[in-house]
Amino acid sequence: MTYQDNRRHSNNPKYVKERYKHEYEDGYRMKRLDNGKYVYRDDEEFSKDFDSDLTYSRGGCYTLAKYAMFTVNIIFGIVGFACLALGAWLRTDSRFREFLSERYRQAVAEAFWQAPTLYAFSYILIVFGAVSIVTSMIGCCGTTGRSNLFLVTYSIVIFILLIFTISCSFYIIYKKDGIDVELSDALNYMVQHYYQGPGIVQESLDRLQTTFRCCGNAGCGDFLALRLDYPRSCDIRCDGCHHRIWIALSIGASVAIVLFGAVIISQFLAIFISLSLVFSDKEEDKYRGYREKYVPTYRNEGFVTSPHQQYFNSNKRYIPKNDYNPGKRVYSPRFFTG
Repeated sequence: MTYQDNRRHSNNPKYVKERYKHEYEDGYRMKRLDNGKYVYRDDEEFSKDFDSDLTYSRGGCYTLAKYAMFTVNIIFGIVGFACLALGAWLRTDSRFREFLSERYRQAVAEAFWQAPTLYAFSYILIVFGAVSIVTSMIGCCGTTGRSNLFLVTYSIVIFILLIFTISCSFYIIYKKDGIDVELSDALNYMVQHYYQGPGIVQESLDRLQTTFRCCGNAGCGDFLALRLDYPRSCDIRCDGCHHRIWIALSIGASVAIVLFGAVIISQFLAIFISLSLVFSDKEEDKYRGYREKYVPTYRNEGFVTSPHQQYFNSNKRYIPKNDYNPGKRVYSPRFFTG
């Protein structure tokens, strides 16, 4: 169609309606009223429809990722509270403090308890628990508010926790034999100092022997070798406490390995999901900016029915950049048709 044909037919409402039918019936630009007339949507209504369409176009993957992110953060929060509580209990329980103080009294005297290295394990648990709780909150806030800053920070912290978790796993495996030796030495120490009078050593050994149904380190022979009567708390079968405690520790280590594996997998998933949400938001912002830049021109009825429409193609949704109307000027059809 030539420019003259457009000028000749532009005042014909029937022709305009049929010629630009695809423009009027486009759901993004106009809506039809009950009286049959078409009106342009305002910015607020257009944004709501755009957001709903964008969410629908992304499908259920975004929703699934969001709920998976919440699930992982809930797991992190529970693990963090458990580690924080356990670390605080080990740090503040007087029974552990008194026993270890008695155990190492001859080597380092009372000043040893001023050294923070004795509480290294409890400090690690406290720090790990606190960081896990804060990180889970950051992840939930970043997912809810769709904040790229929070999601990137969350990914970095989770990556650091992942390295820390893997390092702790290898450290525990490496120190397995050392734990066995320390356990045997501690039990021998309690057997040798059991009859030195009531105290934390006697109370601790009685509690161990009653709980694990054992006696001494390797059995009742530990007391007999020192020409001592075995305590009433000893089990009649005279099984060694070292063997019973080591079995319990092995079971606990197996459970810990499973938990560490679950935490590591959860951390990998958290990093992957958070980065996926970050990049999906970038694609959405790019798409949103493109729509907001080019669509406002179509909201001008004078411009739609003007000769500039000859630059448009019914197979293309967006107008050329050079034909963009940033000021949203209102053009009258008579301005072009004369």
